[in-house]
Amino acid sequence: AVPDWLDEALWGILVWEYLQEENGGIRGGTEADRHPEYGAVNAETDKLVYRTYRIYGHTTAVGAGLFAQASRLLEPFDKQRADGLLARAERAGDFLQENNLETARDAQKMYAALQLYLTTGESAYHAAFQDHARFLLDNPGWPQQYHTIWWNLNTMKDGMIFTPYFFSYLITDRATDSGIRAAFQNKLKQ
Repeated sequence: AVPDWLDEALWGILVWEYLQEENGGIRGGTEADRHPEYGAVNAETDKLVYRTYRIYGHTTAVGAGLFAQASRLLEPFDKQRADGLLARAERAGDFLQENNLETARDAQKMYAALQLYLTTGESAYHAAFQDHARFLLDNPGWPQQYHTIWWNLNTMKDGMIFTPYFFSYLITDRATDSGIRAAFQNKLKQ
């Protein structure tokens, strides 16, 4: 049986599964043109028209990472669902490669490449992770991008770096670049 914590996490990523197009791109969410009147309506009586945003690079990249990571965690419990999530991750990764979306920044691409590497073991994903990691580690804005208080600023566009975007690299049994590992460990210590 799938552990409850993992089942809850899988429920949380369903929205991204629903927002993924056949081409692999993932739409940026759903929204109405206003919020329902608080306390006056519920999900059954809400009459607002909801639409989806267009495909965004950052949601496609993070979705690829989420799907690959979920696939890896789920594989011992539900191989069929895990394979389906991996296929979604690979489609999202392929869409990113083919379309070079400017809304996907190195931080999100790093996360996608890392999780695809850890799930598949493919060296091309590892190389992509290393390229993005080196760029971000050499970026003089790193410490500021890592602070959570920057969330509401323009950091999504500029490449906010979150711990899950790289932490799996520090705890994996797969081959890693010792220099990149040490640099990320140093950033965490700072």
